[in-house]
Amino acid sequence: MRTVRQLEFSQVPDYNTLRELFHNALNENNLVNDGDFDWVKVLQEHRSNRSK
Repeated sequence: MRTVRQLEFSQVPDYNTLRELFHNALNENNLVNDGDFDWVKVLQEHRSNRSK
């Protein structure tokens, strides 16, 4: 986060490095990137509960 916060508005982040950081963090914590985001699951559950 420090790296991103230090960027100026017009600067482009080094996306490859950021992806690598996230990939390494997943590996270090024995997690797998399933492509699903937690907030999508929460939204789907919320919508499902509203329709009942």
